[in-house]
Amino acid sequence: MPENKSDIYVLLFAIPLALIVSFALINISIQSAVLIIVGVVGIILTLINTDYAIYMLILSMLLSPEFGARPSGGGGMIRFDDLLLTVIVFTWLAKAAIYEELNIFKKTPINSAIGIYILICIISTGIGIIRNDVNIFSGSFFVLKYIEYFILFFMVYNQIRSKEQIKKYYFVLNLTFIFVIIIALSQLPARERLTTPFEGKTGEPNTLGGYLVFLIAVNLSVLLTSDVIESKYLKWGLLVINVAGVFVLLMTKSRGSWVASVPVVIGYIMIHESRTIVLIFSVILLVLSPFIMPDSVIERVKYTFEQRRGYGKTLQEEVAGIPLDPSASQRIRSWETAFEEYPKHPILGYGITGWRFLDAQFIRVLIETGIIGLAAFLFLLSKLLSTTWTIYRDSEDELLHALALGFFIGTIALMTHGLGANTFIIIRIMEPFWLMAAIVLSIPKVSEKGEKIQQELNMKITK
Repeated sequence: MPENKSDIYVLLFAIPLALIVSFALINISIQSAVLIIVGVVGIILTLINTDYAIYMLILSMLLSPEFGARPSGGGGMIRFDDLLLTVIVFTWLAKAAIYEELNIFKKTPINSAIGIYILICIISTGIGIIRNDVNIFSGSFFVLKYIEYFILFFMVYNQIRSKEQIKKYYFVLNLTFIFVIIIALSQLPARERLTTPFEGKTGEPNTLGGYLVFLIAVNLSVLLTSDVIESKYLKWGLLVINVAGVFVLLMTKSRGSWVASVPVVIGYIMIHESRTIVLIFSVILLVLSPFIMPDSVIERVKYTFEQRRGYGKTLQEEVAGIPLDPSASQRIRSWETAFEEYPKHPILGYGITGWRFLDAQFIRVLIETGIIGLAAFLFLLSKLLSTTWTIYRDSEDELLHALALGFFIGTIALMTHGLGANTFIIIRIMEPFWLMAAIVLSIPKVSEKGEKIQQELNMKITK
């Protein structure tokens, strides 16, 4: 049913529009036709009930195709979920403009941090465009993309009014997770490294790895917390899917993602009351790993630290006397170059996409937005973590309590992943991340102890 009776009048315009578009599809390609049809469906679903649009968006996060050339300094492709997110966000903004009660930017403890970071990105990129460091199209594209992530956060946050909604979002998120796992496993043995669905020949194993680490971190909290899942069949099903997820994570052969899984294990050992189970399981897995790990995974580890000979040796860098393979060495050299170029624009950087491609989130933020931008980015992450911790500590509902902890540990894992990847830019990681952020920050609105938690969070907002 429509969320508001006035939506019926909007539909009176939307449905004829869809019919007009359908007649126009006769004269365009099948690919364009599909994009237009789904775009129109996204608009109509957002107008009828934003929940439906969010379900559609969650399913598209990892299950959408790519096409065309992305206007980016780092190359890449535009994916369908880029366009769907844009359609849904702008439709929701238009709807919010019509219905004042939707209140686009409701108060949360991270509003100011988001605003500061976006403002610095805009200023830095604007200066970069004037200085001719930034291409106006690629720079604007990426800034708008960052803004879209935050609007997604506000849209979902505004939409959540009950625990039932949270349960449904979490269910659809895991339904997508299951599809991703199945499709990734279907790539065996055709691919040497497993990657996210519909990414052509090369793919992005590191993106799949980051996504898996985050979702496994969240699900692990739910699995370890008693009484969250009443049905033993559902609990065993979730366990099996996450074990399969760990196997897929290994087969991405993404070393950055493997490293990002370490704080997940450490986090649950340090924080969760079931730490003994996690510790015992981790020790057993570590001891048995040389015998049970796939040979290709073991070879990948050996390859990373193997000393080359001849010309290959000249391509290697050493860290603490340990040689690294040419690929990792090239990444380190790019970081060194970034630090050498950084002093030219230390305060506000080169602007978004103003410097060459750099595969390291925090160094990229530094070189593109300067020391002020990096400080703002770290401030945003710290506010998100501190707020999540408060919600986790004070929430009494088992499911909401578990989701808050899972998101807290998952965020730290993604920060670790970001040491060697542009994690907080990648749409296939950021969409589920900001969706979960909205879910967790909505917990005080729907929990029985919500008023007390909200009072504490409001005190943080005013500080």
